[in-house]
Amino acid sequence: MPSEQKHLSIILKKQPLNEGDELISIYTEHSGKLRVMAKSLKFSKSRLQHALQTLFLTEVSLAGKSSIPTVIGAEVVNAFPRIRENLESAKISFYAIELTLKFTPDSEPNNELFLLLKSFLEFLNQTEDEVVKLVGLARFKIHFLQALGLGIQIPDDQHNAVAFSNSRGGFVTSGAAIDAVPVSTAAYAQFLDYSHSTEWPTQPCGVAELQQLLSGFLAYQLERDIRSESFLNE
Repeated sequence: MPSEQKHLSIILKKQPLNEGDELISIYTEHSGKLRVMAKSLKFSKSRLQHALQTLFLTEVSLAGKSSIPTVIGAEVVNAFPRIRENLESAKISFYAIELTLKFTPDSEPNNELFLLLKSFLEFLNQTEDEVVKLVGLARFKIHFLQALGLGIQIPDDQHNAVAFSNSRGGFVTSGAAIDAVPVSTAAYAQFLDYSHSTEWPTQPCGVAELQQLLSGFLAYQLERDIRSESFLNE
């Protein structure tokens, strides 16, 4: 890493480190997930404190050639204030953050994923309807998997996709896999619609079945539970 570098970043997580320092996980536009150190961040006089809040879109300036560079500057680009004012938006946002933290390795660039996460936070920041937000979450899950190269499979004969199998990687015909579960035509149609959509939803609709399928597939791929999933159902 050069002696100084700037990254457009989404702040994912902060952890205490030493007396006043914090270790921060950020997802950057061109370098993927990075862990960086912010010295004296917990002290009230820190000039970096405001700009390094979780969920903020921030331009972060780093220095140092070690695996954990030091933050030397930070400027807020978008604080997404309405997300923090709405409990449901906050829950959904932290779910997306947890997926990003758990699915991505350090220092592996994925510009598609960065743009998806940034766009999703913008969508949540401007959307008021709670049901539309959940529809947006379903679309986010689909495109999140696509950005990771884990896109859900569909059979060649799309009209006969009446079940879903985690082990087979997506939709299958009935009886094609031992773990296949039945899928309604409505949920399958929703998947096809959202997987090809280039825009966030604006109209509410029921997506409970599709959400369950997608969440189960994400947990299967991760091989562990997604902790923030439980908060979405409260």
